Amino acid sequence: MHEILPDLNSYCNITLLEAANNLRARELYQQYGQKFDAIVFSGHLYQMYATQNHDELAPCFSFDTMAADLTSILYRQLLENRNFDFSRMSIDILPFADAQKSYIRLFPEQQKPYMLDKSFKQYFDLGSDYGSRLTQKVKEWHLSLHHSGKTDLAVTRFGGIVQDLEAAGVPYVYMLPSKEYISNFILQIVNILTTKAAEEQLVAVAVIQCAAEDNETSGHLLAKCNEIIAHHARLNGYDFSFTQYQQKLEIVTRHKELSEITNGFSVIPFQDLVPYEIRETMFMGLGTGRTQFQARLNASRALDMAEAADCVFYVSHQGRFAGPLGVQNAEYESRPDEWLLEQSAKLGVDHLVLQKMLAYGKVAGSNIMTAHELAEFMGVTRRSASRILNKVMNAGGARIYAENAGGKKGRPTIQYELQLSPPHGEA
Repeated sequence: MHEILPDLNSYCNITLLEAANNLRARELYQQYGQKFDAIVFSGHLYQMYATQNHDELAPCFSFDTMAADLTSILYRQLLENRNFDFSRMSIDILPFADAQKSYIRLFPEQQKPYMLDKSFKQYFDLGSDYGSRLTQKVKEWHLSLHHSGKTDLAVTRFGGIVQDLEAAGVPYVYMLPSKEYISNFILQIVNILTTKAAEEQLVAVAVIQCAAEDNETSGHLLAKCNEIIAHHARLNGYDFSFTQYQQKLEIVTRHKELSEITNGFSVIPFQDLVPYEIRETMFMGLGTGRTQFQARLNASRALDMAEAADCVFYVSHQGRFAGPLGVQNAEYESRPDEWLLEQSAKLGVDHLVLQKMLAYGKVAGSNIMTAHELAEFMGVTRRSASRILNKVMNAGGARIYAENAGGKKGRPTIQYELQLSPPHGEA
């Protein structure tokens, strides 16, 4: 690890803390956890034991122990002793067939090392205690093989036993992943933390529009909605600001808070708070942006889609669409109308996908679309959108409207016309 630090210090500041056993790992975690932006453990068992029964003090990560660089260890042994007998080595690779097969190929046929057998699988069924029990059994396994004269070297991925192996006089090597793996792993964490920090600075806006019969009723319902959500925000410590217009309620907050409420922008917010008689008159659009203006603009775009499709949409700060959002509790899920379900079954397309296609037609003001346009709207790849359009067309729900030459790489650009007419003009 010390050899890698100079290469990584230009990206982040790294502090190495050494723990000879699980107990020491827990002590270090409790002592220093809140002082760092992230903590990386050399193995999952270290992480599990250190964080067990404790709130996460910082984002925690651990190396994939199956990425341990066994090849370099074997190479070093041969450099030190060209006649080294690998059959006198114990390696605590967990008894999963694929992992053992990949490692076993490294050794000559007559010099296969000792590896953990299937009996160790039972220690994975001990719940939260499995880490300490497994570590103890692996230590006993290494000690038994060495003391019975069967091995000269223990190769371990369990950092929690190295101190005991050394105290018992067992020659050992502690396996870590390769330098390249560790460098890439750390850089990925830096990227995750940087992205997260940037997202926490984003502004989020939720716009709720009321479709009541008159302005007075709309104002009354929105005021009630405002009161309910504001009370919920105070109870949970959310930083919301509210602005009520004649037919709209605008809620401004931070990306982090709205993401938490919507479970990563996958479910409809406030669905279990607002009474049904209020919910059934309202549409909602969610948007995020680097500025409040951009967040409002994206929320407005999402609201246009929500009105067209009678559901909730989200537009991110990158201009990507998501939706229709789901519901957190099935009790509140409104069943799609029978026509939509009927068309979904007929065309072989999920009703939510069909709902998005109809929403695009209403927002764009035309049922004519290309795969690229639909992909941008739905937040999917162009290939997926093309596959959906062709499937709908083959089932009789669309036709080719025009085919223009001169697309990218000489491919024609196909315009499809959606030929679906919801009864009474409803989607």
